[in-house]
Amino acid sequence: MNITSSKHTVLITFLTFFFLVNIFYVKAGNQEYDPRLQLTNTLDSCIKEKAFPGIQYVIFTKDSFLYEYVGGFSDVINKQEMTFDNTLNGFSVAKLITGIAILQLVEKGQLSLDDRVSNYIVNIPSPEITIKELLVHSSGIPNPIIGNFYIHWENEHQQFNRDSLLNVVLLKNHKLKFVPGSKIIYSNLGYAILGKVIESITNMTYEDYVQIHIFDKLNLNNELCHFKSQRFSKNAKPYFELASMPFNIMANSIKGANIKNEGKWNTLDNFCYFNFPAHGGIIISAKEFAKIFQNLVSENSVLLSKPMVDLFFTEQFQYKDTRMAITWFISEYNGSTYFWHRGRGLGFSSEIRYYAKEGVYSLMLVNDSADKSLNMLNQLDALIVKF
Repeated sequence: MNITSSKHTVLITFLTFFFLVNIFYVKAGNQEYDPRLQLTNTLDSCIKEKAFPGIQYVIFTKDSFLYEYVGGFSDVINKQEMTFDNTLNGFSVAKLITGIAILQLVEKGQLSLDDRVSNYIVNIPSPEITIKELLVHSSGIPNPIIGNFYIHWENEHQQFNRDSLLNVVLLKNHKLKFVPGSKIIYSNLGYAILGKVIESITNMTYEDYVQIHIFDKLNLNNELCHFKSQRFSKNAKPYFELASMPFNIMANSIKGANIKNEGKWNTLDNFCYFNFPAHGGIIISAKEFAKIFQNLVSENSVLLSKPMVDLFFTEQFQYKDTRMAITWFISEYNGSTYFWHRGRGLGFSSEIRYYAKEGVYSLMLVNDSADKSLNMLNQLDALIVKF
């Protein structure tokens, strides 16, 4: 972020002040001040300073949106403004969809969280690993780069064989990092395995199951929430800073990547599918994706029963400072517990939070790889969420 130290100090001072005020409107003399206006001004400043190309940010409850912001560009070189009709890659927030799908199967009696994964697929590194251990990243399964940095290009899609790739990856990564149930190590491979479990039980592809049993139940717009390539929606371009050595190295390591420069930013100019969408790669617009989580905590959710929703938001495992529910990480801010998950990869970053006591979610999507924007969420959320 190209913001000077003095500007950064002023920003933090303002954010801290409005957090401590802790109300929607502040009267100063004869004027009423809306912290949401300060939120907008802060995000406008970030766009002006080119902290990231574009952003979608919403704060919402089960019933309504408390705040909406969309700004910057979906396409920098052509100066196309970001709107809520644009989609971005949510990357690992897709794991939350996998968690919901697993709990649906539990509710139908087709699966138990204590079932051994080896009951459903072969070549698992240990026959003792359970479904729950995969969900909370305590299985000991490693986290390798899967295939060509997790993706395959559109022109490879017809020939792509997911089962074959999974078998190859499992055979190459047969050694556990630790005894199952003893530690936590984040594992994309663990969620790729969960996707295969869903396919084995339902005799459907992961994408078809999610489409029918989650997206269609909520009548979601198929152009604003899907697992296809970016071609199927008005997708924002993925960006990573020209000065970012790690992401430029990553981009140049992806076989077949067509990298183009747009001033401060580099971008990928070809479309892809994720090899294993159960661990990442969901294409979403913030307001459409929010509908899933609004429904979850509504009185009559069509996705899960109340006991299953409660289970989804119940702590399951802790190792050192890392606390896990089903898929969700758990943290504290200013004495309030929130459940969260991030997604981050080449060109996009995302995070969704649920402040359980307050009944409030926040969701941020940016078309930039750097996670500095997500690190603002504590301060941004505090302007609206009443702790």
